[in-house]
Amino acid sequence: PDTNDEYYLIHMGAEKNDTVNLQYNPCYYTKIQKIAGKYVAVLKNQIIQEGNLMPNIVVKHANGRDWWLIQPSKSYNEYDFYVISKERIHWSHKQILSINYYYENCHGVAQNSISPDGSKLMMFNNSCGVLLFDFDRCSGLLDNLFEIKLDSIMYPGGGSSFSSNSRFAYVCSSTSIYQIDTHSPNPKLFEVGKYDGYKVDGPAGFWFMSRQTDGKIYLTPTCYCDFMHVINYPDSLGLACKV
Repeated sequence: PDTNDEYYLIHMGAEKNDTVNLQYNPCYYTKIQKIAGKYVAVLKNQIIQEGNLMPNIVVKHANGRDWWLIQPSKSYNEYDFYVISKERIHWSHKQILSINYYYENCHGVAQNSISPDGSKLMMFNNSCGVLLFDFDRCSGLLDNLFEIKLDSIMYPGGGSSFSSNSRFAYVCSSTSIYQIDTHSPNPKLFEVGKYDGYKVDGPAGFWFMSRQTDGKIYLTPTCYCDFMHVINYPDSLGLACKV
């Protein structure tokens, strides 16, 4: 909240049940303040929203001061939008869409991403597919949905990220990394990386993704390992991104 001495930590509860491997609920915030030179959690585990939730996204508001918190439901048909300001976190509006996934039961692993310029939102679930939206940081509304369906479940996989130039989106299964050119009139999955079979106490395939300050995208392996996979040039088209 507009200061270096106070932060909101947005986090989620998780539990297992009989129908899905992992259920997210609820969405919390914890308020952290700098007191006597140390950061202290002064308000813990405050519930923002409860329900059948999916991983959320936080992106800078177009006013340059506040932030948007985007909280999708499990169905991906409902999206709740909250404004994070210096004073508080408050609900803004709900957007209801008509989305029908190829798989009736969408129970896979998910990692959602927002482009660095805040203009595109990607929802990725490894058993359901890719949803690409345009996002208006002024109004907080999603528009121009484009769906990429999967031929089969990408298990475990589930990682997603955007390139620094906001043009290319990346998703992965445990054995393949795919690039999506969002400037294309018909975006498709293009394979740019393939798991080579390397093992360390188990297969060292691809899992979650994170773009770092050096512009590269790092992927956690599917084993307990002391290394990571890297997309070296995510701003480059096709195989030039060099996994």
